[in-house]
Amino acid sequence: MDATTIDQVLGELAEVPVAPGDAELAAVAIAVHLEEALGVTVPADLLDAAHLVPPAALERTVRRLVAGP
Repeated sequence: MDATTIDQVLGELAEVPVAPGDAELAAVAIAVHLEEALGVTVPADLLDAAHLVPPAALERTVRRLVAGP
């Protein structure tokens, strides 16, 4: 997956509706979108607000998922 596609996915994730004040629920919504957009399963160790909600952390997680194991 190239950088343009990663940027597109990150842009789509920025549009995922999230309820203010519920970071864990936001993480679940983002994970569902990630799984659909990338065709991967978000591993349990990345399935939390710390990895999926802050923009910099989300970008690191997306790049990690794209790179694979």
